[in-house]
Amino acid sequence: MALVGELSLKDVNFSMSVISDKPFYLEAAAMTFKLRRKFKIVCVDIRNISCFLQLESKKDNKELIIDIPDFTWNDIYDLLSANFVSDILRNLFSEDKLHLQTHLKKLKNVDIPFVYTNISYDHLSFCGRQKEKPNIVNRDYLICLLNKKLNKQKDSYIVYENIPEDFINAIICTEDPLFWNHKGIASYFIGLALASNLKEHKVVRGASTITMQLMRNLFLSQERNFLRKAEESILALLLENYYSINKRTILELYVNIIEFAPNIYGLYDACFFYFGKEYTKLTLIEIITLTYIIPRPKHFYEALIIQSSQLETNLYNHIRSYSQIMLHKGLITVDKYINIGMEIRFVERFGILSFGKVNRTSSHNILGQTSLSNLKGIHPRLVKAITEAIANTPVPFIITEGVRTTERQKELYAQGRIMPGPVVTNCDGLVDKSNHQLKEDGYGYAIDLYPYICGHIRIHEPYVPEILQIIAIHIKETAQKFGIPISWGGDWEMKDYSHFELQAFSCN
Repeated sequence: MALVGELSLKDVNFSMSVISDKPFYLEAAAMTFKLRRKFKIVCVDIRNISCFLQLESKKDNKELIIDIPDFTWNDIYDLLSANFVSDILRNLFSEDKLHLQTHLKKLKNVDIPFVYTNISYDHLSFCGRQKEKPNIVNRDYLICLLNKKLNKQKDSYIVYENIPEDFINAIICTEDPLFWNHKGIASYFIGLALASNLKEHKVVRGASTITMQLMRNLFLSQERNFLRKAEESILALLLENYYSINKRTILELYVNIIEFAPNIYGLYDACFFYFGKEYTKLTLIEIITLTYIIPRPKHFYEALIIQSSQLETNLYNHIRSYSQIMLHKGLITVDKYINIGMEIRFVERFGILSFGKVNRTSSHNILGQTSLSNLKGIHPRLVKAITEAIANTPVPFIITEGVRTTERQKELYAQGRIMPGPVVTNCDGLVDKSNHQLKEDGYGYAIDLYPYICGHIRIHEPYVPEILQIIAIHIKETAQKFGIPISWGGDWEMKDYSHFELQAFSCN
């Protein structure tokens, strides 16, 4: 059984802010459809544009295919030009054929849908509406437009070579992790936005890349609606693929046009406004703070003035999260990560923001509960030192192994001998017992732990030994306060960086 039909529309006016900030007029449209329980096909014809949609529901996934063949830029122009904001798009003319295909696939047990989009053409060139040459869009044109838009002085414009490397890395991590790989838009972000918005039943997340944000700030208004997002996407694709503006120039322009507070645009002015210093003297914590401001300049400014406690919590979580991401990606050293600090010194009007009193209970509870469950059966003196160390550790960590059974110890002893993998222990579990195994008093005397970075236990990453050394210093200093001697496997001849035990014992 299938439902088959046709639908025609004439003289339709849309006055919906979600579609456009201006009324949208549709002279005529036709739709044909064939609907079955698990398979739906819809064809929509608007002027010279035909859009085919196919939705298929399978046992483990749902697929949506959108196919728009043989359309031209002029067809898009005729449909949307009355709602265009940018002069660039208003002036473009092209009759070259394009083909758009989009494939969305949502797997049953995967939250983020797969999104693939391809625009193909044999040839693409533009001229002006009156057949004259359109504006030459290059670096000089864009810089001139930016300075004119912001009334910016030349000495406050920062060229790419002078932008702090940590600032570039932090902005890419927070705003557009795929920046160096995409061509203006990123399908992954579209899938992420779809998943978030469908879950919340409202628009809570966008899918803007840095290129799209630049286009919005340089050419468009700040209204958030479907047609503005379409215009933003078209401009981003043109900028990177047709006008061939390179990534460094895009980042340079972006850094100089970002809004950080009311009437405060660009990194140069933001540094003096918030910190009273030049951009070359920014610390890592100040850099990550600036990236927190980008999506919410007005709200941040207002919250900072009133010293909002919610701002302290949110900013602390942002700094902690993205400093870990930068560490994990190798963008900062362990030393920079550890010494990032716990306070931000703004200019006098904003004061000092300290994170010493920020409530970190939830994150500590997650780590603490996992660790405490693995501390069952461990000697009370070692437990006392470790639980105290967890509360104020410089790097989050989780106890991954406490008491071991004889069988577990035998398995580990076999590794590197009769089983694949490196040698990890010299204790066979029978003749030479590990301090992880229960002693005559009924307690185990050793634990293993690893750092918890970016929401995962980290074991094999290159920075782990250095992080474990910092954790070891912290644990030994904490234990020393209680007179509890701790031995760390990283000090042994056969390095075992994750291992900690009461000092009187020696077999791991």
